[in-house]
Amino acid sequence: MDSRVPQHILDALTDVDMPRLAPEPAVAEVHDVAGLRLPVRRTGCLVVGSGAAGLRAAVELKRRGGDVAVASQSAWGGTSACSGSDKQTLHTANTADRGDDYRAMAAAIRAGGAMDEDTAYIEALGSPRMMASLQYLGLPLPQDPFGGTLRYQTDHDETGRATSCGPRTSRLMVKVLAEEALRLSIPFYNHTTVVRLLADGEGVVGALTLR
Repeated sequence: MDSRVPQHILDALTDVDMPRLAPEPAVAEVHDVAGLRLPVRRTGCLVVGSGAAGLRAAVELKRRGGDVAVASQSAWGGTSACSGSDKQTLHTANTADRGDDYRAMAAAIRAGGAMDEDTAYIEALGSPRMMASLQYLGLPLPQDPFGGTLRYQTDHDETGRATSCGPRTSRLMVKVLAEEALRLSIPFYNHTTVVRLLADGEGVVGALTLR
Protein backbone atom coordinates (compact mmCIF):
# COMPACT_ATOMS: atom_id res chain seq x y z
CA MET A 1 0.00 0.00 0.00
CA ASP A 2 1.35 3.41 -1.00
CA SER A 3 1.68 5.51 2.16
CA ARG A 4 2.51 8.74 0.33
CA VAL A 5 0.01 11.56 0.73
CA PRO A 6 -1.18 12.86 -2.67
CA GLN A 7 0.07 16.32 -3.54
CA HIS A 8 -3.43 17.75 -3.94
CA ILE A 9 -4.19 16.84 -0.32
CA LEU A 10 -0.98 18.48 0.90
CA ASP A 11 -1.80 21.58 -1.14
CA ALA A 12 -5.30 21.75 0.32
CA LEU A 13 -3.83 21.76 3.83
CA THR A 14 -1.72 24.85 3.18
CA ASP A 15 -3.36 26.79 0.33
CA VAL A 16 -4.75 30.17 1.35
CA ASP A 17 -6.32 32.66 -1.06
CA MET A 18 -4.53 35.99 -0.68
CA PRO A 19 -6.17 39.35 -1.44
CA ARG A 20 -5.41 41.29 -4.60
CA LEU A 21 -3.32 44.43 -4.28
CA ALA A 22 -4.95 47.76 -4.97
CA PRO A 23 -3.53 49.85 -7.84
CA GLU A 24 -0.52 51.95 -6.88
CA PRO A 25 -0.96 55.69 -6.44
CA ALA A 26 0.18 57.68 -9.45
CA VAL A 27 3.64 59.25 -9.37
CA ALA A 28 3.19 62.92 -8.50
CA GLU A 29 6.84 64.02 -8.36
CA VAL A 30 9.90 63.34 -10.52
CA HIS A 31 13.48 64.54 -9.95
CA ASP A 32 16.29 64.71 -12.52
CA VAL A 33 19.48 63.24 -11.01
CA ALA A 34 22.65 62.66 -13.05
CA GLY A 35 20.67 62.44 -16.26
CA LEU A 36 18.09 60.09 -14.80
CA ARG A 37 14.44 60.85 -14.14
CA LEU A 38 13.67 59.40 -10.73
CA PRO A 39 10.10 59.12 -9.43
CA VAL A 40 9.69 60.33 -5.85
CA ARG A 41 6.99 59.05 -3.53
CA ARG A 42 6.41 60.65 -0.15
CA THR A 43 5.14 59.04 3.03
CA GLY A 44 5.55 59.59 6.74
CA CYS A 45 6.50 55.97 7.49
CA LEU A 46 7.90 53.37 5.11
CA VAL A 47 7.62 49.71 6.08
CA VAL A 48 10.07 47.51 4.20
CA GLY A 49 8.64 44.04 3.66
CA SER A 50 5.13 42.62 3.50
CA GLY A 51 5.46 39.59 5.74
CA ALA A 52 3.48 39.16 8.93
CA ALA A 53 5.78 41.47 10.92
CA GLY A 54 5.83 44.20 8.29
CA LEU A 55 2.07 44.09 7.78
CA ARG A 56 1.44 44.25 11.52
CA ALA A 57 3.74 47.27 11.79
CA ALA A 58 1.97 49.00 8.90
CA VAL A 59 -1.50 48.34 10.32
CA GLU A 60 -0.57 49.60 13.79
CA LEU A 61 1.11 52.73 12.41
CA LYS A 62 -1.96 53.49 10.31
CA ARG A 63 -4.30 52.96 13.26
CA ARG A 64 -2.26 55.50 15.20
CA GLY A 65 -2.70 58.11 12.51
CA GLY A 66 0.56 57.53 10.65
CA ASP A 67 1.00 58.21 6.95
CA VAL A 68 2.37 54.80 6.00
CA ALA A 69 3.30 52.84 2.88
CA VAL A 70 4.73 49.36 2.30
CA ALA A 71 7.58 48.49 -0.07
CA SER A 72 7.93 44.81 -0.91
CA GLN A 73 10.05 42.71 -3.24
CA SER A 74 7.14 40.31 -3.65
CA ALA A 75 3.85 40.92 -1.87
CA TRP A 76 2.56 37.69 -0.33
CA GLY A 77 5.72 36.01 -1.62
CA GLY A 78 7.93 36.05 1.47
CA THR A 79 8.70 33.48 4.11
CA SER A 80 5.55 34.11 6.15
CA ALA A 81 3.22 33.70 3.18
CA CYS A 82 5.00 30.77 1.55
CA SER A 83 6.30 28.65 4.40
CA GLY A 84 2.99 26.96 5.21
CA SER A 85 4.43 26.34 8.64
CA ASP A 86 3.01 25.96 12.11
CA LYS A 87 6.31 27.18 13.54
CA GLN A 88 4.92 30.72 13.50
CA THR A 89 3.25 29.81 16.75
CA LEU A 90 1.54 32.43 18.89
CA HIS A 91 2.79 32.48 22.46
CA THR A 92 0.74 34.25 25.11
CA ALA A 93 0.88 34.30 28.88
CA ASN A 94 -1.24 31.53 30.35
CA THR A 95 -3.42 31.79 33.47
CA ALA A 96 -2.48 31.48 37.13
CA ASP A 97 -4.15 28.08 37.49
CA ARG A 98 -1.58 26.83 34.98
CA GLY A 99 1.21 28.30 37.04
CA ASP A 100 1.83 31.20 34.70
CA ASP A 101 1.69 34.99 34.68
CA TYR A 102 3.31 37.87 32.79
CA ARG A 103 6.47 37.86 34.88
CA ALA A 104 6.95 34.12 34.40
CA MET A 105 6.56 34.49 30.65
CA ALA A 106 8.98 37.42 30.61
CA ALA A 107 11.50 35.34 32.55
CA ALA A 108 11.16 32.53 30.00
CA ILE A 109 11.61 34.91 27.07
CA ARG A 110 14.82 36.40 28.46
CA ALA A 111 16.18 33.11 29.83
CA GLY A 112 18.73 32.81 27.03
CA GLY A 113 20.15 36.25 27.77
CA ALA A 114 19.27 37.70 24.37
CA MET A 115 16.60 40.18 25.49
CA ASP A 116 16.45 43.06 27.93
CA GLU A 117 14.26 42.41 30.99
CA ASP A 118 11.96 45.37 30.37
CA THR A 119 11.49 44.42 26.71
CA ALA A 120 10.63 40.84 27.65
CA TYR A 121 8.05 42.05 30.17
CA ILE A 122 6.46 44.39 27.62
CA GLU A 123 6.28 41.53 25.11
CA ALA A 124 4.62 39.29 27.70
CA LEU A 125 2.11 42.01 28.68
CA GLY A 126 1.16 42.62 25.06
CA SER A 127 0.82 38.98 24.08
CA PRO A 128 -2.91 38.56 24.89
CA ARG A 129 -3.80 41.76 23.01
CA MET A 130 -1.72 40.61 20.05
CA MET A 131 -3.58 37.31 19.87
CA ALA A 132 -7.01 38.86 20.44
CA SER A 133 -6.50 41.45 17.71
CA LEU A 134 -5.52 38.77 15.20
CA GLN A 135 -8.60 36.79 16.15
CA TYR A 136 -10.70 39.93 15.68
CA LEU A 137 -9.26 40.25 12.16
CA GLY A 138 -10.30 36.68 11.42
CA LEU A 139 -7.38 34.43 12.39
CA PRO A 140 -9.15 31.09 13.09
CA LEU A 141 -7.34 29.93 16.22
CA PRO A 142 -8.86 26.80 17.78
CA GLN A 143 -11.27 27.40 20.65
CA ASP A 144 -13.09 25.31 23.21
CA PRO A 145 -16.92 25.36 23.43
CA PHE A 146 -16.73 28.32 25.83
CA GLY A 147 -14.61 30.49 23.54
CA GLY A 148 -11.29 29.89 25.27
CA THR A 149 -8.29 29.60 22.97
CA LEU A 150 -6.83 26.10 22.99
CA ARG A 151 -3.14 25.95 23.90
CA TYR A 152 -0.38 23.38 23.91
CA GLN A 153 3.19 23.03 25.09
CA THR A 154 6.14 23.51 22.77
CA ASP A 155 9.89 23.24 23.32
CA HIS A 156 11.05 25.08 26.45
CA ASP A 157 7.43 25.87 27.35
CA GLU A 158 6.49 24.70 30.83
CA THR A 159 2.93 26.01 31.08
CA GLY A 160 1.32 25.67 27.64
CA ARG A 161 1.52 29.13 26.09
CA ALA A 162 1.32 28.14 22.42
CA THR A 163 -1.53 28.10 19.93
CA SER A 164 -1.66 27.91 16.15
CA CYS A 165 -3.87 27.18 13.15
CA GLY A 166 -1.81 24.16 12.14
CA PRO A 167 0.25 24.16 8.92
CA ARG A 168 -1.48 27.28 7.56
CA THR A 169 -0.73 29.54 10.54
CA SER A 170 1.82 31.85 8.94
CA ARG A 171 -0.16 32.14 5.70
CA LEU A 172 -3.37 32.93 7.52
CA MET A 173 -1.60 35.60 9.58
CA VAL A 174 -0.45 37.27 6.37
CA LYS A 175 -3.93 36.98 4.87
CA VAL A 176 -5.84 38.66 7.70
CA LEU A 177 -3.20 41.39 8.13
CA ALA A 178 -3.06 42.04 4.38
CA GLU A 179 -6.83 42.35 4.22
CA GLU A 180 -6.76 44.84 7.09
CA ALA A 181 -3.95 46.84 5.48
CA LEU A 182 -5.90 47.06 2.23
CA ARG A 183 -9.08 47.98 4.11
CA LEU A 184 -7.14 50.85 5.69
CA SER A 185 -6.02 51.95 2.18
CA ILE A 186 -2.31 51.52 2.94
CA PRO A 187 -0.47 51.83 -0.40
CA PHE A 188 1.78 48.96 -1.49
CA TYR A 189 4.73 49.32 -3.84
CA ASN A 190 5.29 45.81 -5.11
CA HIS A 191 8.41 44.47 -6.86
CA THR A 192 10.35 47.17 -5.04
CA THR A 193 13.74 46.53 -3.43
CA VAL A 194 15.16 48.99 -0.91
CA VAL A 195 18.89 49.26 -1.58
CA ARG A 196 19.87 52.21 0.62
CA LEU A 197 18.50 54.33 3.43
CA LEU A 198 18.97 58.06 2.91
CA ALA A 199 20.16 59.92 5.99
CA ASP A 200 20.24 63.57 6.97
CA GLY A 201 22.52 63.91 9.95
CA GLU A 202 21.48 61.26 12.45
CA GLY A 203 17.99 60.78 11.02
CA VAL A 204 16.70 58.68 8.13
CA VAL A 205 14.73 60.77 5.63
CA GLY A 206 14.12 58.35 2.79
CA ALA A 207 15.02 55.21 0.92
CA LEU A 208 16.49 54.49 -2.50
CA THR A 209 14.70 51.66 -4.25
CA LEU A 210 15.00 49.61 -7.42
CA ARG A 211 12.15 48.15 -9.45
